[in-house]
Amino acid sequence: MRERIDFFVNVSPEIAILDVPFLVIVWDLQHRLQPFFPEVGSGDEWQRRENFFSQVLKRAAYVVTAEDTAKKEVQMFYGIPDERIRILPHPTPRFALEDGAQDTSMLAQFRLPPNYIFYPAQFWSHKNHVRILRASCTSNRSTICPCPLSSPVPIKGTKVISGNWCKRCSWTIRYFFSATSRVRLCGPCIKTLSSFVIRVFSGPLNLPPLEAFALGCPVIAADIPGAKQELGDAAMLVNPANEFEIAEALKSVRSDSAKRESLIARGKERARRFTGSDFANGLFDLLDEFQPIRRCWSADSQFSVGS
Repeated sequence: MRERIDFFVNVSPEIAILDVPFLVIVWDLQHRLQPFFPEVGSGDEWQRRENFFSQVLKRAAYVVTAEDTAKKEVQMFYGIPDERIRILPHPTPRFALEDGAQDTSMLAQFRLPPNYIFYPAQFWSHKNHVRILRASCTSNRSTICPCPLSSPVPIKGTKVISGNWCKRCSWTIRYFFSATSRVRLCGPCIKTLSSFVIRVFSGPLNLPPLEAFALGCPVIAADIPGAKQELGDAAMLVNPANEFEIAEALKSVRSDSAKRESLIARGKERARRFTGSDFANGLFDLLDEFQPIRRCWSADSQFSVGS
C-alpha cells in the first residue's frame, strides 16, 4: 500500500496476490481442460497452476477473457460471478498491422522457398507438432524445425516450426525427432512473412493467427471451442486430432488460389476488427466503472482484521 496504487492492471500470465484491487487476464486454463498433457499435469505443475488460479481469480476485481467460451470456463471451474468477468477480444499487434511489405531477405538468410508452412509454437505436446508432422508426411512434404546447433538446409515444400527448448517439452522433442527420418533441421526461430500459418491443438486462443491475418497469410487453425468466435470465417478450421483432415486443408490452401486469396482478404479484414487501442480503451472503461467503488477508501488505507 505504500506505493499508493489505486488499481493494478496485470497483463502477464501470472500475478502475485495483492492487497489493492486488480484485474487479471486469463490466457488459458489448460490444466483444467486437458490435465492429461504432461506439461500441465506432471509433477507439481498441475497443483501449482490450480493454487494460482483458485486464489487470483477469486480475489480479482475483474477477470478478463477473450471470448464467451473462456468466460464460461472461468465460471465453471472457479465460480466467479458473471458481473466480474468481462470479455475483451485479443487485439491484433500493431507491428503486424503496420508491416505491409514482405521481407524476402529472411527467406534468403534461411534458404527458404517463397511459399512455406509456418507453425509458431513451443515444443509442448499439446501444441500437436507430431500430428502436423504426420499430416506433412501424408501430403508428401518435408519438414524443417529449429535446432540452434545446426545450419539451414533448402527443402522443397518446406514447413518451418519455431519454438523454445525447455525441460517441460523434452519428451515432445524426443518423440518428434524419433517419429520419422523426414525431419530436417534449420537455424533458430524464423521471423518473416510466410505463406501459410498453422495453429492446431494449441488449446487457448492466442495472437499468432491474428498476426498472420494482418500479414496476409492464409490460416489453418484448430476447430476448438471459441475458435469460430475469435477467427470467424477468416481461417480454415480443422480437427486437430485428424492428420488427414489437416493434410487436406494444407493441400486445398496450397493448390486452390481462389480459396487462398479469399482467406487472405477475410483475414486482413478480421485483423482490423479489434486493435491494441480498442483493448486499451476497454481496460480504461473498466477502470472508470470501478472508480466509484475505489473512492470508498484511500490509497494509504491498511487492511485490518477484526476492526
